[in-house]
Amino acid sequence: PALAGPFFDDLDPAAFASPAHRAIAEAIAASGGVATQSGGPGWVQTVLGSVPTEATAGVVRELAVAPIAADDDSLPRYVVSSLARLHGMWVSRRLVSVKAKLQRTDPESDAAAYNKLFGELMSLESMRRDLRERAISGL
Repeated sequence: PALAGPFFDDLDPAAFASPAHRAIAEAIAASGGVATQSGGPGWVQTVLGSVPTEATAGVVRELAVAPIAADDDSLPRYVVSSLARLHGMWVSRRLVSVKAKLQRTDPESDAAAYNKLFGELMSLESMRRDLRERAISGL
């Protein structure tokens, strides 16, 4: 958990398309996040105590023992790259939503709302570029 650190903790649970994964992210947040955790069976038990259903607990158990597709040397890069892609998918979904709202907003009759949405769009586009670069570099 410590490798994922604040980068995971800053992730909106809505970034997870799967309801089970979203519930696990919420359980991790309710358990104090990952930035200060050392991991291990005790931490898994803490997360298990915060999941809403037994089915979700089963997914936590599966994830806890699943092999990670990286060796020890490349693990930090793998974690950062994976989280950057996950953040990026969430940002892309938000961009679609904001663009749709922006298209439905009349800039002349509701300039304040239009400008606010346009500012959010620019911020999300910048965030997406930064996340893409971070996913590629793994830093």
